[in-house]
Amino acid sequence: MTPTDTPTDDPPDNDQPHHPTTTRPTSVAPPADVAPELHDEDA
Repeated sequence: MTPTDTPTDDPPDNDQPHHPTTTRPTSVAPPADVAPELHDEDA
């Protein structure tokens, strides 16, 4: 785990959309809007 490996691994990971921080807000917004609609059909 050299200092050169850490900084190089950080940028690529952050650039990826698969990141939990970037996917969390985006994935939480759509589901929240669909939650009320789905609940209405279930009721």
